[in-house]
Amino acid sequence: MSHGNIQEGHTSCPSAKRLGRLAVLLIVLFSISCLLQGCSNAVLKGALPYDPAEAEKLYIAAFERVKGLQTLDEGASSSFVHRIAQSDVLEIKVFENENMSIRTRVDSDGSISFSPLGKIQVKGTTAKSLEDYLKAKLRGSYIPDPHVTVLVDESSALNVMVIGSVNNPGSHPLWGEKRLLDVLGMIGGLTATAGNTAFVTRKPVANETRKDLPRTDLYSLGVPGSNPNAQAIMIRLDKLFLESEAEWNIRIFPGDSITIPSAGYVHVTGPGIKKPGMYPLSFVPKTLTQVLDEAYGLRAGANKTLMLVRKNGDNSNDFMKVDYKEMLKNGEDNVLLRPDDRIVVYAGGPLGKLIGLPSRLSLGLGMAPFTVGLQGGGPGGY
Repeated sequence: MSHGNIQEGHTSCPSAKRLGRLAVLLIVLFSISCLLQGCSNAVLKGALPYDPAEAEKLYIAAFERVKGLQTLDEGASSSFVHRIAQSDVLEIKVFENENMSIRTRVDSDGSISFSPLGKIQVKGTTAKSLEDYLKAKLRGSYIPDPHVTVLVDESSALNVMVIGSVNNPGSHPLWGEKRLLDVLGMIGGLTATAGNTAFVTRKPVANETRKDLPRTDLYSLGVPGSNPNAQAIMIRLDKLFLESEAEWNIRIFPGDSITIPSAGYVHVTGPGIKKPGMYPLSFVPKTLTQVLDEAYGLRAGANKTLMLVRKNGDNSNDFMKVDYKEMLKNGEDNVLLRPDDRIVVYAGGPLGKLIGLPSRLSLGLGMAPFTVGLQGGGPGGY
């Protein structure tokens, strides 16, 4: 019997030691977690919440630039002249002799064949110049007083390119004077995923005053597939559509490119959210509470201190703690969300603090957050 008791003592002692070590480890981890929870402002860099006054400054600056652009566009609208290029389709009518009227495409060498004058070099001339030339050549020898019209029926140089979140992207002909709303209506409008900003990229023209047009770097604004060297005019579509501010409805010229990025997505994650996943933003900006509602809200017992992780232009992260109860109570920290924002909702209680510890540590050290433990259902998983 004593031998059996001695064996039991030998087997239970290591087990007790392991339990003791585990208990000590749990206490240490819990203490560190509580410490981080209490002094996270010293560890986490606080992101500035949405500031309406700052947003208004940016809006006013963009608005004034577009108003200045309107003055330049009005002067350019009357001075813009298309010069015939290769592959253009010309329609030439001679009213006194229908047999001379033709519809022809400009050859690769920039010429057309016109009976009875033969081959004529037309590349680089205007339709009016060609009219005058044909009248002069036909007058007397062929027709006493000829009446000739020249129309450019097709031209890739007279197109506008529209890409992004629109219903009919691609290159579209631009005949006559058109403004932004005319072009958007012509292509069937925006898709449901469109953002509230458009970018109009414009080629340089001969008018030297246009060098001073306001420009915005598409690449730095994160427009997918944009050229780092491309410059564009930024248009607030929400102000144009929802508040009828006509100044944003700028003149569109042949050769312009219009880019309308999607509104983007935000990532809602963590064991404290009911349906973690990727949630789309929309044309009308969404707030933090709206997206949390789309994610079916917080789980029972979830940690009411949320973490908003926002990327900066240099790919670093800003972090903002949000008190969920105060946000619902008085609207504090109910920020407008941006594309690629990440909202982390931890589990509540001591176990939740322990589970969320790796994420808080990684966020505090500026690393990509990770979590272990509870699994959540819904789109995207957790």
